[in-house]
Amino acid sequence: MKQFLFLVILSILVFDELSIKGAMGQISYETLVTAFDTKAKETLIRERNNLDPYFKGKRINWKSGLAPLFTFCKPKDFDMFKSMLNSISCHFGKTNAIQRVCEDIRSHFPNLLSASEIPPEAEFTYQYWRNEAISQEHLKKVANKLKELHDCHRAFFNTFESKMTSILNRKSKKVLATLTEAKLKLMEYDTQRDKWANFLLGILADI
Repeated sequence: MKQFLFLVILSILVFDELSIKGAMGQISYETLVTAFDTKAKETLIRERNNLDPYFKGKRINWKSGLAPLFTFCKPKDFDMFKSMLNSISCHFGKTNAIQRVCEDIRSHFPNLLSASEIPPEAEFTYQYWRNEAISQEHLKKVANKLKELHDCHRAFFNTFESKMTSILNRKSKKVLATLTEAKLKLMEYDTQRDKWANFLLGILADI
């Protein structure tokens, strides 16, 4: 009897978890940026009679300002990096370790697109956030951070590109070490991108 009750309770818990996941759906960085853009415009229109001086006379394109941050690079750059990895595998991939890191980097590229999913904690918050208004104060924080975020994004890209290029130009004698550093730079970007998403959602007050 106890075993039967345990199985019933377990089934209910599993069903609830699946129901919650189904209701939540899959929220991408792209979806988050689009929602933020819509909500930002709604806030500034709704509060136009009580507008913060910061926003007076300004037209901020939130979508075009935020969207590039959530994709590591443009499609043509991804193609370039894939070509670089193929060359590295061909010329330096005499060891399994180098081949493995090349494949790790190559397989991680799809996760670096804005179409990939936001982290679970952000997705959970998103379900409540999407029905709440964004304050002018928060919009001002985001607007003031845009340049800094773009500089940070550019630094990730430039460092990764530099390390890949140094291997192909034979300026780096430690191929595996440099390749691993390039891979870690992608991981760092991924982590930082999650922080940016959490910042937009108000989970992080600042970054």
